[in-house]
Amino acid sequence: MNKLKSNIKLLSDDFDPWYVLPSFPFIIISDGLIYSDLCDVDAFEYKSYSQRAKQIIDKMGIQDNIKYVDMMNDVLSDKQDEYDQTLQQVQHELEDWWKNNKSSSRIQYLINNMSGNINTNDIDYSVLRSMTQENVKSVFEGYSETLQRRASQKAFEFTSKLVTLRVMDAVLQKYEGCIRATVHPKPGQFGIHLVNSNSRIFPWQGVILKNNSNEFHTTSTQEAWKEAKYEVFEKESGDFLYYSANNIQDGINL
Repeated sequence: MNKLKSNIKLLSDDFDPWYVLPSFPFIIISDGLIYSDLCDVDAFEYKSYSQRAKQIIDKMGIQDNIKYVDMMNDVLSDKQDEYDQTLQQVQHELEDWWKNNKSSSRIQYLINNMSGNINTNDIDYSVLRSMTQENVKSVFEGYSETLQRRASQKAFEFTSKLVTLRVMDAVLQKYEGCIRATVHPKPGQFGIHLVNSNSRIFPWQGVILKNNSNEFHTTSTQEAWKEAKYEVFEKESGDFLYYSANNIQDGINL
């Protein structure tokens, strides 16, 4: 840690002081492609996101300090066959354990997290078209059951890929001696500081919820449905906004 601190310097003479440039590179490893099938993200969306991230780095002029690479195309570029074989073996060995422990808090935690990351646009629109004042409860219960089944399957697939990467020790094999950090802070790992303590990461399925304190939060569609009193469709972007308002006048004031 002392070595890490000593290698970070603030170059306020030549650069804006709101960011630091290290004397060693930061390598951002994108998992967008390797997990894109879990979130139903198409190639165009993933490539656009990656291209935009690289453009931001280039625009800031810090290409030598921050590298943006892809887990599949770069880290595993010469290990694709090994990855496919290991993944198949891991899924086979993990299947029975998953079934026998599905009700455990550990697996339920994974499933609940996945429910906030999977793409639910198809069932969201289906539910909205079929919902009436008379069937709200039954439709929402059906929605929740469908979401739970999908999240369970996707959580299993995600866990299989995660275990595969650990078995292969893919990152440290590619970048020997690196110090790893994560945007999903967990005990025992370095975490990237999130400036807003209320920030939550919902990469593909997050929606905007504005609460009664006029604070905006990113949350899952399912949670937004539970908390929101109003749902507003924005025609220009095609997005849904959710508002926990006490009256309809506040509800439309987005």
